[in-house]
Amino acid sequence: MLLPEFYNHLVSPEFEGRLPQEKLATCDDCAMCTRADKSSESKLVFMPDKKCCTYHPKLPNFSVGAILSDPSAEAAEGRKRILQKISNQVSISPLGISRPADYEVLYGAGQGFFGQSEALLCPYYIRERGQCSIWRYREAVCATWYCKYENGQDGMNVWQAIRMHLQHLQKLLSGYAMSELGFSVDPSAFYPDSQHTDSKLQSSEIDGTKPDPKFYNNLWKDWSGREEEYYVACYEIVKSLSASEISKMGGLLLSIYEKKLGDAFRSMEEDLPQYLACNPKMTISRNDDGQYILTTYNVFDPRAVSEEVFRAIWEFDGKRSVAQTMEALQEKYGFTVSHGLLRRLFESRILIAR
Repeated sequence: MLLPEFYNHLVSPEFEGRLPQEKLATCDDCAMCTRADKSSESKLVFMPDKKCCTYHPKLPNFSVGAILSDPSAEAAEGRKRILQKISNQVSISPLGISRPADYEVLYGAGQGFFGQSEALLCPYYIRERGQCSIWRYREAVCATWYCKYENGQDGMNVWQAIRMHLQHLQKLLSGYAMSELGFSVDPSAFYPDSQHTDSKLQSSEIDGTKPDPKFYNNLWKDWSGREEEYYVACYEIVKSLSASEISKMGGLLLSIYEKKLGDAFRSMEEDLPQYLACNPKMTISRNDDGQYILTTYNVFDPRAVSEEVFRAIWEFDGKRSVAQTMEALQEKYGFTVSHGLLRRLFESRILIAR
């Protein structure tokens, strides 16, 4: 199962069974960290003690409750870190646990930090083991982001559609749980990261200390001091909802996201276009083995091709059909491109539809 079991009743089983396996994105042996030789396709690498975990997720209230409700030894470290977050009172609200305001500023202003920055390392990441302490309950971004995709651009489109679908559900369900427990919900606010509306940081936000008690108590109302109990109650509320109840609650907007997801799956599964052309926007370099490194849809996922294949892709001009181009390749070079390779070249957008 690629998505956390936690999302079983949030995503249609029809979609779950069609998800790409994404065997190229190896979390336990990070594909972006290991460079056994100079023939590595990507010049971008992640630090082995950080990997892609230089990102602080926003956890909806019911996810926080799920972590706190899990008594297993595997979840112990995650529970510990969540309880510390609650104790610190920094960037926690009835909607969930967000990112500290100073983190938001650094993340928004940073460049080239992903997979590198110590300051932006996820607080739930277990450095010693290179693992996530809340893996079973990771939120929409962490559950759907991959550095490399087996189906290239089409696979990435599927996961992005799932991400939007899950993010909408997270907002919907956390707001619903919040309202069921006595809070009024402002639809425009999701995970308030600050106690003010301007762009200036307060002293407590800069220092990462507890907010003003008056502000905090007003935010939490009768649940102030019972935050752990509140989050568990949110989880119980969401867990009790059936798939049909969630669908009805989501209304038109949820059906739109589901349609987008269905469209993404169909695009990934449809036949190759009859006319293909070499992508004029791809960047080209060579490695020490003489292979050509072609970067198109994703800087983390360049593709290495041989001299023979590199020559072949330029024969695809968008004017001749694929069948005609194959005949031309055979006549000019004495070889053709297999259907499987052609499919991969298209999925990675080295070749594009015309």
